[in-house]
Amino acid sequence: MEASSIIIPSNTSINKINKSQEIHKEEIKEEEELDTKKEEIQKNEYESFHLANLYEQTSQYRHWFFTKEELKEIREEVNKKAVEQIKENMQKEWEYQKQINSNIEPLKPIDFMTADDQKTLALFYETKIIDYCRFFKFSNKVVATSIAYFKRFYLYCSMMQYAPKNIVLTCLFLACKSENSYIPLDEFLKKVPKGPSVETIKELELTVSQYIRFEFQIQSPFWALHGFYLDIQAFLNGPDKDTVNLEDNIQRKLQSTFKGSYDYAYISLYGDIPFTYWPSQIALACLMVASKNNGFTEDLER
Repeated sequence: MEASSIIIPSNTSINKINKSQEIHKEEIKEEEELDTKKEEIQKNEYESFHLANLYEQTSQYRHWFFTKEELKEIREEVNKKAVEQIKENMQKEWEYQKQINSNIEPLKPIDFMTADDQKTLALFYETKIIDYCRFFKFSNKVVATSIAYFKRFYLYCSMMQYAPKNIVLTCLFLACKSENSYIPLDEFLKKVPKGPSVETIKELELTVSQYIRFEFQIQSPFWALHGFYLDIQAFLNGPDKDTVNLEDNIQRKLQSTFKGSYDYAYISLYGDIPFTYWPSQIALACLMVASKNNGFTEDLER
């Protein structure tokens, strides 16, 4: 048998093969780097979208954000239905009494509460909620949450159907539980002059919860205010310092501005502002007004 011949590749062929393998490896590496960059871009885009739309994902934005026209329309419709229901109940009661006493006087016309009347009266009770919170020394979270529950409840209910004082106390009690400031109900009501019974509040808890759609989490301007404060403090402190000198004049002015903005944030809880603006927008407005009042705006511009 003839011996099989062995082909020995030349140096040129070996170099070509090695060069081809190196090119292939570089192409694979470039593809991997490109895929990694694409993943990072997609991740950053997702995170940017997620952060930018974080508030829009909340139930507060989806269910409790309105225009002024929408609020007026809802209130007028609720008031209209409440008046019709009360008139119907009064007529039924009068007919029942007439069966007992045929000489009963006919029903007289009544001036019912209007939607604007209820809006004005609601403002009064919102101030009472803050008074209760100061008395019990509740946190600003409880203040904002209880007022939000009260607003939401009476947006779809009439004060002619549910007594406001009982709803105020129910909203306060619910807010204490929602914001981890729980107080026993009987202890809570003992400190309220001429307050309702424990059973009344327990019954109203479910009613209030139903009308606010069991959406207990509230976004208030206080949290956004604190975030703005920390950002400005870090900006004033500069990137090279790890500690903050609170004795510095501009830092003291920032402290004063932050304190003043909290006062404006409490005022912003009244009325329809929480229904028509984002919490971050409200917080920024409070901060801007407070900074103008003590000249902090001019310091920042320098």
